[in-house]
Amino acid sequence: MASTSARGLSRLTGWLADVLGRLRGAPQEGQTPVNWALPAMIAIVVPVFVAAVASSVYLQRGSNEQVAGIKEQMVQEMLLAESAASGSAEARDHYQAVLLLSSDAEELRLSDVEVARMRADAREALDRIDGVTRMTAELFFAYDEEVNLTGVALGPDEGGVAVLDGSSNRVLLHTTDDSFQELTTEEPVIVAFNGQAVGTEVVGPIIDLLWLPGSAAETRDSVTMLDRTGVLFNYFPNLGDIRAIRLGNSSAWLDPAAMATYLDRLYVLDRGAGQIWKYYADENYVQREDDPAIFFSSQAGLDTAGDFDLYSEDGSLVVVYEDGRVRYYDTRSGRIAWDENSLLQNGLTTPLVAPVAVKLIGRGLNASIFILDPGSSRLVQLSRGGTVLTQYRVLDGAGNDVLSQAGDFAVTDAPMRVFVVAGNEIYAAER
Repeated sequence: MASTSARGLSRLTGWLADVLGRLRGAPQEGQTPVNWALPAMIAIVVPVFVAAVASSVYLQRGSNEQVAGIKEQMVQEMLLAESAASGSAEARDHYQAVLLLSSDAEELRLSDVEVARMRADAREALDRIDGVTRMTAELFFAYDEEVNLTGVALGPDEGGVAVLDGSSNRVLLHTTDDSFQELTTEEPVIVAFNGQAVGTEVVGPIIDLLWLPGSAAETRDSVTMLDRTGVLFNYFPNLGDIRAIRLGNSSAWLDPAAMATYLDRLYVLDRGAGQIWKYYADENYVQREDDPAIFFSSQAGLDTAGDFDLYSEDGSLVVVYEDGRVRYYDTRSGRIAWDENSLLQNGLTTPLVAPVAVKLIGRGLNASIFILDPGSSRLVQLSRGGTVLTQYRVLDGAGNDVLSQAGDFAVTDAPMRVFVVAGNEIYAAER
């Protein structure tokens, strides 16, 4: 509002200068010039200025009254929530109404202390009702404001945090100790960037990154990146070298969105083709004609899939969809083992809204599925059988939510530590 008033006054000033210039005119020969500027300015500016001030005061008063009205409604909703049965659906509805009202108030007036306090109280109450565990996040690294981090991967053996900057289409590596607690260099290393020539290939729009441990096909660990044109880039931290290979049949891709691995195979989610393509690392990433993609016994609807991952022991597959759906597949039969409805019957009190990333972490009895859902500001931990184990809310030191702006996450297994990329920042969270 203040900026609009300032622009209006600026235009008014320009108009007045033009009017005053006309009033001055050019004196005729032999006449003493009469300066009409001051009387004209007084006659014109004073009423306009008074009107502008009155208008500003009126608008500000209207805004204050609106915010006061919203705060009154928030208080009423809080009282209704507290008088409802503890943990009931009725209480949840009233607390959620408080959050919606707080958003309306923030649009009219930023950083209102009372609104912020009631919003925080409502969130805390909802977390108690939904069994949500809070994690405290520390800022691990902050980039310049124009950076937008959309991916993160952790080194499996010797530490290291790799991130994808979607704004500039580049991947950066932060070297750390093997516990990921301490940075061993102050600034990250750029390991790949837009237009970089690697052999006969050029880095195009990077869609995903992984940190692959050494294998029979390639003994060294690598930060692995996939671009939209079908080229796989491997950066090897031990010597700082990078290689590129074009995946077989990638010219037929329609809308590649993510990649994952299982054993010596690389899988690529192609939403446009409705397929998850399969490539063999030990065969130079070719695609077998008799086994080109994961088999689904019925339509999987991958055109709206956001991310996927495979379990390291049996290749079972979890897919999250942009509209909140979740599917866990037995890849041997191609059938759905469980879905989002199963989760609602097994401990998920509030449906997922818009999940963006999913990871299968650990092995055996310690294996878990983690789903990042910025739409509900949660990180949900599930068993492979589709039972909710824990739901996490991640807050920074000031109590601000981190996950609502998150683009990706990574988890260390033991002890559990979560790395989250949100906007231009990397956070490390612990319970």
